[in-house]
Amino acid sequence: MHAPNIATSITNHLDHSDGHYNVVLLASYNDFKALSPRYFLKSDNLLSPEKYQEADTLFIVIDDPNKWPDGINSDIWEIKVFESQNKVDEFITSDGVKVVKLQKIKNN
Repeated sequence: MHAPNIATSITNHLDHSDGHYNVVLLASYNDFKALSPRYFLKSDNLLSPEKYQEADTLFIVIDDPNKWPDGINSDIWEIKVFESQNKVDEFITSDGVKVVKLQKIKNN
């Protein structure tokens, strides 16, 4: 996994309506807070790792698809606190890493 490539792919898939967002990394080395790609993300809308529940959009980076086939149904806290989710996109980075983009379902 190349953190700069993941950060570039996430940046390319950000939309003005995404609001505040966060990133979780599902990899064999358990860096759930996605510290390595987070370093390369430059955005005022990126929330700190402690604020997953406040995000409007969540990017799930799946670096180990054998352990986490889809990422959405994971028992990881960072994903569990992101309730009422809707999968809006899925893409593969230039180095073959799968990323799932979720958004919170907004109640009117």
